[in-house]
Amino acid sequence: MKITLLNEPASKKPSKTIENTNLIKEFVDVDYDVMSERILYRLTVSRHVDRKLIYILAIVLGASLWGTIGVFSNELEIRGLSAMQVTMVRCIVTVAILFLAILIIDRKGLRIDPKDIWMFLGSGVLGIVTFNVLYFEEVRIGCPLSMVAVLLYTAPLFVLVLSYFIFKEKMGKKKIVAAVIAFAGCALTAGILGSGGDFNFTGFLMGIGSGFGYALYTIFSKFALKKYNPLTLTFYTFLLAGLALCR
Repeated sequence: MKITLLNEPASKKPSKTIENTNLIKEFVDVDYDVMSERILYRLTVSRHVDRKLIYILAIVLGASLWGTIGVFSNELEIRGLSAMQVTMVRCIVTVAILFLAILIIDRKGLRIDPKDIWMFLGSGVLGIVTFNVLYFEEVRIGCPLSMVAVLLYTAPLFVLVLSYFIFKEKMGKKKIVAAVIAFAGCALTAGILGSGGDFNFTGFLMGIGSGFGYALYTIFSKFALKKYNPLTLTFYTFLLAGLALCR
């Protein structure tokens, strides 16, 4: 009897303790899961916002720097350099800086498959050389820098059309309307309408040609970026462009 009486309370107390412990554990576990989900969600949203902001700032900074090209190229041409020479100088400086950057960041970025050389020839020779030479030549013959810069940005129109045929991308009504509006804006800025006798038709054709060259650079770059990082792409693009200009 004593053994039974001593065992009964002993069996009951652990059961209550275990039950209470399980309840507390369950409560803590549920609360922890909820808090974890909330924290992870906030971190994810925060990172998404931060990345989006970085992308926007990168685009704005890139466009701002791009707008200064005409200023420096104009100064170089005043000092006697031709459009070809200005483009070569740009390629040499770019290659030198990127070479050092790749050595510091990741030397593997200098490795490419010889079978992929066509990508870099397309982005470098057909793209960079074409749009740079025409762009700088347009500046040399005296076209306004605003016209030169704006006509270069007819490139998205060419990219839209080329992507439709090459990558089979859809061309919806919104894209077509946007393309028409963009081209009309470029035409107005270039002075096709209301310019009287001051319109430079040769400069206009060079501007359209530079836009097409930039579009080719974009198209070939899309092929290369599927396999290589941006530093590798830019390095070999400007390297081959510079070599093509050597004579």
